[in-house]
Amino acid sequence: MKQILNSLLLSIPLLLTSVAHASHSGSYAPIIKKVTPSVVTVSTSKKTHINNMVIPGFPGLQFPGLQLPEMQMPEVQQNALGSGVVIDDGYILTNHHVIDGADEILVSTQTEKDIRAEIIGSDERTDLAVLRIHAKEALHPITLGDSDECEVGDPVD
Repeated sequence: MKQILNSLLLSIPLLLTSVAHASHSGSYAPIIKKVTPSVVTVSTSKKTHINNMVIPGFPGLQFPGLQLPEMQMPEVQQNALGSGVVIDDGYILTNHHVIDGADEILVSTQTEKDIRAEIIGSDERTDLAVLRIHAKEALHPITLGDSDECEVGDPVD
């Protein structure tokens, strides 16, 4: 979970609260404590057919598109895992590539697991998506920063 949080913090720093001077200790602990209630896990699954024939024992040797007439290519379930942040009550900001083509999307918060989610909007170009969930417990929206007041190199808190 700490790895997901660190990735989130490093990849979308403008989503963190207000711009402030970094603490002298250099620790991310205060930031992580502050945003953890807003961070969620997004799990997706979709069914797909295997379109490559792979010979067991030779994982690097593939025959793309080879499909013998008497062979029925099996359907498999692909799973993906990503993260997101609560931006409003019930609304989650995540990445488009995580939810793209998913048959099922589940969101887990710090206190509640496997909440079904629906896609409100998704944009491939910006790789952003907004999901809606109906959680039983209160959600903790993150405080968004103001990009007009940030400069490259500013620490976030």
